[in-house]
Amino acid sequence: MIRLLVVFTMSLVTEAYNVAVVGGGPSGLLSAIALARKGNKVTVFEHKLNEPISDSRSYNLLLSQRGRSALDRFEIDYAMDSITVSKVVRHVNGNEKPDTVVCQPSVSIDRNDLTKCIRSKAEEWGVTVENSFFYDMDIDKKQIRLGKGSVGYDLLVGADGANSKLRYALGKYDRRFSLKEEKDDRLFKAFRVSKEEMKTLRGYEESWDGSFHVWQGSRSELICPPTTDGGATGVYVSETDDFYTSRFPEVFDNIDHSRVEKFKQMHPSRQKYVYCSHVGLGDVILVGDAAHTMPASLGQGVNSALEDAVCLDRCLSIRLHVDEMVQTYNNSRIKDAHAVCDLSKRGFGGGDRSNRGLGVNKMMSYLGRPDISYSDILSFTSDSKHT
Repeated sequence: MIRLLVVFTMSLVTEAYNVAVVGGGPSGLLSAIALARKGNKVTVFEHKLNEPISDSRSYNLLLSQRGRSALDRFEIDYAMDSITVSKVVRHVNGNEKPDTVVCQPSVSIDRNDLTKCIRSKAEEWGVTVENSFFYDMDIDKKQIRLGKGSVGYDLLVGADGANSKLRYALGKYDRRFSLKEEKDDRLFKAFRVSKEEMKTLRGYEESWDGSFHVWQGSRSELICPPTTDGGATGVYVSETDDFYTSRFPEVFDNIDHSRVEKFKQMHPSRQKYVYCSHVGLGDVILVGDAAHTMPASLGQGVNSALEDAVCLDRCLSIRLHVDEMVQTYNNSRIKDAHAVCDLSKRGFGGGDRSNRGLGVNKMMSYLGRPDISYSDILSFTSDSKHT
């Protein structure tokens, strides 16, 4: 009995991992913290280190309780860079007064600020962050080819976004891995509204400060989370490739002319869904958009990405060999990775905000709760007969 116990214990206790993380966004950095806290040597490689997100994607992120719980787990201090949101102002056409409704509390934060907050904590834990571009990988040699040359690893984390090069490389060299991509009809552009410009909106009230604003058109909408300076970042979502500012004159007629012209010239971003056959395979795991790409209709991109790091942290709680840990992560996360994409595809909270299923507000309250998995939410809403 004692001999068996010793053998079992030895199978669990291994040397620390040498970890390479490709992608220095929120999901990559938070995963790096999870790994570093367990004594692993972690290096993050980001090819746009210290470069701000492009203007076309520089809207604020909304952190639900799901995302905030993930950040709290790793003691990320983001309070000074964020603003709490508890109301939605729904603007309507004509002279009707906008409708204000109470929503599930969330936090609005600039994605660049969120990245800086997580990176600061990662560096406290000894994570090395380097500026380097990922080109390719060699699964057999356990190496990645970067702009700085080849780097070896025991564990490789792919966190390089919706157009992940690492994800495609994994599919190229490991026949067990496959993915399915589906285009979404909607495109989007981002814009900013200053505090003074917000005051020109019809029916403006001081009580609107810190509110989430929405304008809806027949085939387009504006989604505007607030910023800490009293303004808002906006996302113009359209089902067509034209972004006529004349559809929303209340907003664009009152924004500085030079910024409106810059907005018109901006190339829109196309949204898509990506389903991966695995989010963990061999000695490679995928997190964030690299693991589950989806449109922003539910606001779950960042929240699900941060939750990936929580799942990884739990899998690291028992020291396993790399391949066993990766398999455990995959088994724990793959259903939710698919489910959150399926939920987004249904468009809850997206372009069609009609009261389907359980309704937008109730649906969003479930999505924000870290104690309910995405797969359970998908199953519940699929079986629901609510109208």
